[in-house]
Amino acid sequence: MSTTVDGGRRRNAAATAKKLLDAAQARFARNGFESTSLREIAADAGVDQALVIRYFGSKAKLFALACPTEPKTYGVFSGAKEELPERLLDWLISIEAADGEGQFVTLLRSTSDEAGTQLFRDRLDRFTGQLAAEIEAPNAEVRADLITAWLMGIAVMSRIAHRPSLENLSAQDLGPYVLRAIAGLAGGRRSAPLPDHHLSLRHS
Repeated sequence: MSTTVDGGRRRNAAATAKKLLDAAQARFARNGFESTSLREIAADAGVDQALVIRYFGSKAKLFALACPTEPKTYGVFSGAKEELPERLLDWLISIEAADGEGQFVTLLRSTSDEAGTQLFRDRLDRFTGQLAAEIEAPNAEVRADLITAWLMGIAVMSRIAHRPSLENLSAQDLGPYVLRAIAGLAGGRRSAPLPDHHLSLRHS
């Protein structure tokens, strides 16, 4: 009987810990490290705040577990290399510049604390390393950093600065402006001309 009870408690504890991790991941992604409280995480998970400390020890330890250093790349680096610019742009628009679980831009809200800053750097190192490995051209690391810097800049302008000219654009809108440049930096060529018409905003 005691074995059954102990097994049930372990399962309940594991389920509660997962709920807390999921809630923490969502909160940290939206608000950053400093602006997220343990009370909010516990409330989102539907448990008592004391359980956060019991299972994870501290907010910093919970952050480290909920936000791993290996970034989610959603298949960006899988597939034909000549289609890498399209995959990067799709990732940018659907993840980093959108309201979902961004792997980089949301961490900019945490760069005032050491944990957030270090996580941002670690993820950036891993992402640019994977991108450089896809580039078959001289100075691949420089090219990877330049591509990433441009994409991050677009995401910041859209998601944080809320620039009207970028905030509601689709990958199709940005493609004629961005893909040729990314392909050039990646060592490929893209002959499509730049559009000579105004962008069609989705909210217009």
